[in-house]
Amino acid sequence: MLEGVGGTGLTVAGIRAEETARPDRLFADPLAAAFVAAAGSPPPQATSRQAAALRLWIVARTVFLDELITAACADGVRQVVLLGAGFDTRAFRLSWPPGVRCFELDTGDVLAAKQQVLTEQGAVAGCERIVVPADLGGDWPPALRAAGLDPVWPAIWVAEGLLVYLSPGQVDRLLDEVTSLSAPASRLGLTFRNREPGDQSAPAPALRRSVAPDDPAGWLAGHGWAAELASAREVLRAHGRPVPAARPAGRGASRPRALLISAALDPALARSRPAARRPPARAAAHSQPAVAVRPRPAGRPARGRRRRG
Repeated sequence: MLEGVGGTGLTVAGIRAEETARPDRLFADPLAAAFVAAAGSPPPQATSRQAAALRLWIVARTVFLDELITAACADGVRQVVLLGAGFDTRAFRLSWPPGVRCFELDTGDVLAAKQQVLTEQGAVAGCERIVVPADLGGDWPPALRAAGLDPVWPAIWVAEGLLVYLSPGQVDRLLDEVTSLSAPASRLGLTFRNREPGDQSAPAPALRRSVAPDDPAGWLAGHGWAAELASAREVLRAHGRPVPAARPAGRGASRPRALLISAALDPALARSRPAARRPPARAAAHSQPAVAVRPRPAGRPARGRRRRG
């Protein structure tokens, strides 16, 4: 079994396999069970309360980001970037329009283990899938651009279960780089958890290095993005999934413990950033479709009520 962040990906795959087996499933991930089986042993289980909270979180964020990606592609976006892709199988399980290129970034060991399972299963991606080994805590943009990302065209960026494993400085730098590589009409989907020291309700708590900022919308505005926030409960209730009652509010309860964030690049905010952060303009790649991308409100894909930050 992979250690560290790769190991947490197996826990997520296990939960997605459980959801796929439900008759009332909110998504289907046929490859998830194969990743768990290939590990040789089941992922570690939390206590019953912790396990229930984690399942709620993983299912909600999967649905939320599936809808965000699907909506962006329906509006003409043809570049999808999965930051910290892990055992994500969206390239194989979502319905893709023609011309989509899906870039999967993660460490080489995680991507190699993933590819072994995909090969054994005979999995065939429904879009052009491009694997990019990269350290997302370091200088990853050159590798992504070399792999074919064109900043002239809009992209939908997804960081699912990633940011908590980066230091606050690395998170800010990653968002700066994403902004620098984003054209108008680009989208962004993030998940972020607020956890106090010693909280064991998420995988690999010792690896977590940062929490969501106090003002997530303001934080993203500082990076050039207009954001909207949702909670896991809102998303699941919007899809008819019963959720248990929330625990009684305690100290610090005004801050949501888990955030689902959708954002759209705001040209006014992006222009206010230093020009040096923007990449030089390039001729459009011939493989990109000449489509008119219609901006969609950042929070539209998930159908739950939104809280503005």
